[in-house]
Amino acid sequence: MTPDEPDQTYQYLESFSAIQCLKCNEITHVADYVRKRYCPKCRRYHADMMAEKRALREAEVRRHAD
Repeated sequence: MTPDEPDQTYQYLESFSAIQCLKCNEITHVADYVRKRYCPKCRRYHADMMAEKRALREAEVRRHAD
């Protein structure tokens, strides 16, 4: 995934040995966090943050369609 995607909340760094949270800019090299796409500063998994962003965006689209 690239940070250009609208729901993206992270990017991999250093050949996938690190992950950067695009919400708080925290960078972690902890292998387990990188593998699970977890931000220790936000204390959240990126899959959850991305799903939340997607749901909010879709709700906004539906609201404007009415």
